Amino acid sequence: MDNVFATLHSVNHYFTIAWCKVTGTFTLRDSLAQETKPEHCRAMIVLWAFLLASSRMEGNLWTRAPLLALSESQVLGEFRAFLLQRPDGEQQGPLLQRERDNLLRMGIEVHNDSEKIAGAWTWSRDPQFPQQSNLLDCGMVAVVTVIHLSRGWQILSYIPK
Repeated sequence: MDNVFATLHSVNHYFTIAWCKVTGTFTLRDSLAQETKPEHCRAMIVLWAFLLASSRMEGNLWTRAPLLALSESQVLGEFRAFLLQRPDGEQQGPLLQRERDNLLRMGIEVHNDSEKIAGAWTWSRDPQFPQQSNLLDCGMVAVVTVIHLSRGWQILSYIPK
């Protein structure tokens, strides 16, 4: 199984996160978002927890424990509310060693923005994913996305000017 798709619902909206085992990527595709939103990060962390738990079960199919690579700017930015539990007043600043250790226990390795970690899973948003012009079609777009990608078809970008 090279690809796993999750179609998720959040506050009257559907989006898709695809896991590709071949490339080691989690890719967000959302027809109403040209940026990563908190609900995307929350869904990604839940999906990562499922994947990590499956790797820790007896008789699993993993040849090695999965590792998610997030840059320090991702952890301190879009994922901060879901990965760090800092008291009020400590919201800014670089990651502390205890925070890095805790993330590593969750299978998440933090790296500098310019680094890549070999063999680790990565997270990204598809910036070329077509955007819809109304607020009604997100469920259909999510379903059609899974059909297209599971068949190996290309999704052409359509970003209006």
